[in-house]
Amino acid sequence: PRQAIFGFAGADCDAFLNVSKASNCIELPLSTCYRCPSGHVALVNKIFPEIPIVAKKDAIQGKIHYIKNRQIAENLRNEDLIISRTTAPLVSLCIKLISEGIAAKVKGCDIGAQLAKEIASIDPEPSTESYSAFILLKNHYMKNQTKKYEYLDNKDQMIASLQDRCSAIEAVYLARTSLGNSLELQQAIKDLFSDEKAPITLATCHRTKGLEADRVFLYNADIMPLKWKNQGAWQYTQEENLLYVALTRAKQEMYIVSDKRPNWLP
Repeated sequence: PRQAIFGFAGADCDAFLNVSKASNCIELPLSTCYRCPSGHVALVNKIFPEIPIVAKKDAIQGKIHYIKNRQIAENLRNEDLIISRTTAPLVSLCIKLISEGIAAKVKGCDIGAQLAKEIASIDPEPSTESYSAFILLKNHYMKNQTKKYEYLDNKDQMIASLQDRCSAIEAVYLARTSLGNSLELQQAIKDLFSDEKAPITLATCHRTKGLEADRVFLYNADIMPLKWKNQGAWQYTQEENLLYVALTRAKQEMYIVSDKRPNWLP
């Protein structure tokens, strides 16, 4: 149940509980974690004492580091995994790493395709002139989209998601000033996102469910669990679940990366 993270897409957050009750089944908790070091599991136990997770008997202690955002590049090695709750910081970081000669990709071809589609909505008639005014067009698009969300129950979450996507697009636009039009911007976005294995992989928390790596970097960790205005109880639980998923991806070392120390970190 604590790995339920897709309520925003319409998944029933209580599906596990409902199925178990309806079928009157016997619960086998599978509480032993065979991935994470004992030190990582101990941190999860402190943050989420209600989750019955224990490390395997011969688990290594593992390491947990706390570093600032500016220190991430100097600590990276090939095959490291960088996780973030939101997309825009990953895009900005990926561009920065590439500019420093570090090969990196953001996981999720479909995310790249979605952002490219959004660019087409922002600039439906691509030209050199429209591209030079792209930021103004983006701001106008955001204003119109925000109005469409006005009467939705989850408008604050929808607006936050819109801002995240548009910030990601803007980051690529500002880093690719030599592009000629928004069609080239769409391609630049698609090139940044991939599902193929990369030397350094960046991914949102949602994308990392089921994944693992020897060394994991939780980027902008202080914003988790994410909060927003008029957030429902089930939505906050989903955000806690995302933090739980993020903290249980590493097999050896975990780096908590943030300029502000997260309040859940001892």
